[in-house]
Amino acid sequence: MATEVVVANEQLYVDRKEGFIGYGMKKDELVCRCSTLDDVLVIRRDGVMVITKVQEKAFVGKDIEHVAIFRKDEAQQLIYNMVYRDGKQGATYIKRFKIGGITRDKEYDLTKGAAGSRLLWLKVQLDVEEAPEVRVQLKPAPRLRKDSIDVQFAELAVKGRQSAGNIVTKNAVRGVVRIPKNAQLEEGK
Repeated sequence: MATEVVVANEQLYVDRKEGFIGYGMKKDELVCRCSTLDDVLVIRRDGVMVITKVQEKAFVGKDIEHVAIFRKDEAQQLIYNMVYRDGKQGATYIKRFKIGGITRDKEYDLTKGAAGSRLLWLKVQLDVEEAPEVRVQLKPAPRLRKDSIDVQFAELAVKGRQSAGNIVTKNAVRGVVRIPKNAQLEEGK
């Protein structure tokens, strides 16, 4: 097969803010080595995913959150853990998914699709790795009893990318942070 013969002789760069990727953008952030036959997976802050061919310079959409080389054989071993807000004032959802079949240069919405949806947190991991735990920090509001919610991704089933996920909260979220493993042990004492 031709892809096995081609050497990763190029370097992939990204301009996250302006939304460009490519091997001809030497002044921007280096992502990894690649070949001209590779596909690139891009997930933007608005929750849209697109897979495109590596090019010298290509526009894939502003506010890029995640960029990686996409290989179909390795994709089956990767789990995407994601927290997102549905719409400008909507509920916050959490989901775990794998990426199955794709069509190149087609935009896939990983959120429920409401205008103003926003990706709050994303972590890609191998199947065998332990699922992360995150703390969803809430904005202060009257009659709000807790200021944060701890969520374990291990409790969620791994589904397809089109699943909506589970509601974490309907309150406004200030931010999402990962809880370090050693902090979990200290809290359990």
